[in-house]
Amino acid sequence: MIHYKFFLKTLITCLFLISCSSEPTEEITMYGFILKIEHGQFVINGVLIGYEGNGRPYEFPNGVVITKNYRQVNNGRFIEGYYPGGTQIEISVQPFEGYGFVGWEGIESNESVLIKENTNFNLKTICLPSICPNEDCWVKLYTNFEPDPNGYHHVTPQWDNESSGRFNIHIESAPTTKQCQYGGVPRIISSFNSDTYWEVESGLSFTFGLYNPFNSLYTQQGDIIKVKDTIVTLDYFQGTIIPIVQETSITHDVKDKMECYGWTNPGSGPTFYETGNCTMYSKRIVGPLIREMIGDTIKIYSETYFDCGQQKPGINFGQKPTVRDSISVIIK
Repeated sequence: MIHYKFFLKTLITCLFLISCSSEPTEEITMYGFILKIEHGQFVINGVLIGYEGNGRPYEFPNGVVITKNYRQVNNGRFIEGYYPGGTQIEISVQPFEGYGFVGWEGIESNESVLIKENTNFNLKTICLPSICPNEDCWVKLYTNFEPDPNGYHHVTPQWDNESSGRFNIHIESAPTTKQCQYGGVPRIISSFNSDTYWEVESGLSFTFGLYNPFNSLYTQQGDIIKVKDTIVTLDYFQGTIIPIVQETSITHDVKDKMECYGWTNPGSGPTFYETGNCTMYSKRIVGPLIREMIGDTIKIYSETYFDCGQQKPGINFGQKPTVRDSISVIIK
């Protein structure tokens, strides 16, 4: 009886083992990935990838494993790892302070990429300095005269003679960030245009018909009495075109250095190593104008360039390094 029980127990165990081992084992395919970034960090499935696991496997939720995590130049990271098939991976970018997300190499996406398909992938991105604080490169134009409710500035120019009218256009702007400054100084340049000109006549050239001279009589005082019109040909008009806005560029400077740098003298003070979020300023003299322009409305355009030094052609910065603005004035 004892032998029977032992045999029956052994048989049941063997059948159970055979039954279990006969079920097919599901194979999970692993897929690899490589991530590269400059001036920022990656976030995988909501987890910030720090500097842990340098050279050692580092496991994340959902079976994601990072096998390499190395520092590179420009505050960069090189990350390599794998993930199981069927896992959805969301990869986003967290730029370092003072930098902004530029884009992914070879794909169109915002700061977040969602990997849904089972595939090996290689992603590279770069973060460049934010050009202006809070990513707001603003510009403001104004004159010495308050605008009317419709936004037109009624300007009274200064006149020395009939063709010497002049007035000032003032321009303020945001500074650039520390990463974009040259020796602590933002480099911001503005140019202006109005497409408004006037001409100074300096010469005319006529051709007279050979057999059609002037026919005139003279008074006793020698004054001409015209008795017949003569047709002449105007060869050319010679004159000088005067633009009311000069094409040269102007450079911005800190508007209030005493407030910005803490100087006690507006002309000089301690050496500064960066310009914070201080308003920048410059001005352009508009003119010369002629008195015939009184009552005219003139539109003046500005184009302001915020120099960051690391801007590269073909890269979409999210914010443009060139900002355009305009102002309308009525000459009084």
